[in-house]
Amino acid sequence: MSNKARERKSYSQDFKLRMLKEYYESGSTKYSLCKKYSVDYVTFSRWESYFESKTLSLPSDLTELEYQVYMACLLYTSDAADDKA
Repeated sequence: MSNKARERKSYSQDFKLRMLKEYYESGSTKYSLCKKYSVDYVTFSRWESYFESKTLSLPSDLTELEYQVYMACLLYTSDAADDKA
């Protein structure tokens, strides 16, 4: 095992939202997007959970980009529900 500590990465809010938007709109898998942007899968899943909980509680306080991601998320989740029916 290496003695090197894992380097902690930091991502801007804008990057997170743009990645979420791409996920909801493109139909790509989480895995493929995480690989494309070199983001840990668990990290991305946390962003998704955080964003979904935020939009459920504060939909009127969203920035323009957050609103776009919110709308893409709604379409994504409604399409997923339609596929199950």
